[in-house]
Amino acid sequence: NGPAWQRDRLALNRAVLSPTGARQFLVPLDTVANDFARSLRERIQLSPGGALTIDPHPLLFRFTLEASSYALYGERLGLLGESPSGGPSAGVGAQRFLGALETMLRTTLPLLFMPPSILRHLHPPLWRDHLHAWDLIFQHADDSIQRICRELAGGAPGVSPGAGSGGLLGELLLQGQLPLDSIKA
Repeated sequence: NGPAWQRDRLALNRAVLSPTGARQFLVPLDTVANDFARSLRERIQLSPGGALTIDPHPLLFRFTLEASSYALYGERLGLLGESPSGGPSAGVGAQRFLGALETMLRTTLPLLFMPPSILRHLHPPLWRDHLHAWDLIFQHADDSIQRICRELAGGAPGVSPGAGSGGLLGELLLQGQLPLDSIKA
């Protein structure tokens, strides 16, 4: 954690934690929150007796992922019932990302409590699943960053400072506050 890391961290803190930085998340989060509320209302209307009788944890997990992706990358995943293109469900990439996150979370706890040497011999699929999940998570992040870079390089409509189309990462790239390698890290 040398001087470059500290400089990058300060730039990121200003972009995220300052009142101005936090305000840029209001519109994306409000949009996702409204979609989440609409999704819950639809589930209540479709359920017998007009009550929500399901475990809300998976829905809250999807809300968190949808809001985070929209704020960070300016990209909706379609995890709240509509695909990014307006279709009936999330796309294949979003479902793969969701599955990878679920696998990573499911496999982390056993990996924390068992020595790696024992784990590799007793249950190698768990270790492989965990590593594969992380590969997919990082690939999703890299794909999103590359999409933002292509949009910025191509001068896509609506991509300009303050437009927010690339989310937080797009803003950081536009402002030149962080080098691409630091953003990826």
